[in-house]
Amino acid sequence: DIRKYSYLKPKYRALIDDLLPESEGANLKYSPAFPVWLHVVIRAILDSKFTEVLLSFNKGKRITRFVDFVYCWLGNFSVDKNTREVRLLEYTEREAIARKNRLDLLVGLEAVSNAKLWEVSTFRDFLEEEFGLDELVYFLHCRFILFKGPQLSIGTAGFCVTHFMGKDKVFDAVDRIMHAYSEDERKELKSKLTAFAKNSYKDPNVFDCGMVLRVLLEFYRKEKKENFVRFEELYTIARRGLKVARPVFPFHEFHKIISEMYDKNAADLDICNVYREAFIAGGANITCDSILLTFSETPFWINHLRLKGQNAEPRYDSRGDIYALNAKGKECAAVYRYLSSQP
Repeated sequence: DIRKYSYLKPKYRALIDDLLPESEGANLKYSPAFPVWLHVVIRAILDSKFTEVLLSFNKGKRITRFVDFVYCWLGNFSVDKNTREVRLLEYTEREAIARKNRLDLLVGLEAVSNAKLWEVSTFRDFLEEEFGLDELVYFLHCRFILFKGPQLSIGTAGFCVTHFMGKDKVFDAVDRIMHAYSEDERKELKSKLTAFAKNSYKDPNVFDCGMVLRVLLEFYRKEKKENFVRFEELYTIARRGLKVARPVFPFHEFHKIISEMYDKNAADLDICNVYREAFIAGGANITCDSILLTFSETPFWINHLRLKGQNAEPRYDSRGDIYALNAKGKECAAVYRYLSSQP
């Protein structure tokens, strides 16, 4: 279970403890601003989070944790019930609306009626930090490719519980996302998606986008687990091969393992960072578990995602900066810079 390789952190519920009733088991009232509020807010938060990922990458900043981001987003933004567009909260209304929306999100996610919805279930798992940051970035990337931009830029996404998409568009997105995989692997994934669609909606040509994204995420998680197992095997072999027993696993052996796993594409800076952080995580020692924990808690996996975008290369001005006439152009440029850096 790769979930054990992460630090224990306070959950989202702990951040809104003052909004919860003192007695356990008390019923919480769910009163959203409009019927599909939860679904639209989830999409707005995920759209915004991917923008933050792009900007963090472009400015060399670390990506914030999802729980922190969601809490802060709900304290600054809301979704207009008429236009279904994201708006910045006015200072005078911020505290009251933020408190209500933060509680409504928790209650809505825990509602039995939403438990079996793919989109809601996946969002709840991210909010509970069942998945790592690399899995979040991969998931957001898949969303961006599937919807060809922010999900709420598609008019119907702001007014529906389940967002459906035709088979041809879904398969085109799958081919883009899984460009580094074999044709057989892509066919296997498409077969699973078709089977899910047929069993759930009796129509193999219409897909629930939440289901599509969850299946893609689980495919990535399967590969990640295989990487964990492979590293454990290489670590064990290297540890046994040491001529002299050492209390701390030597850096040069660690470097050799990473180079073998990633075909020498891993940057020395990333390798040094993981090694030193693993020393801290292991309590002044470096073990296989402390390394795997560090993989999950640092941007290492993110830096080795095999991602591909669909944006043309931007033009550059005389200073070497990306040339863009408007905010949309700058956003697209940030997307390009992010995706073009991926191996």
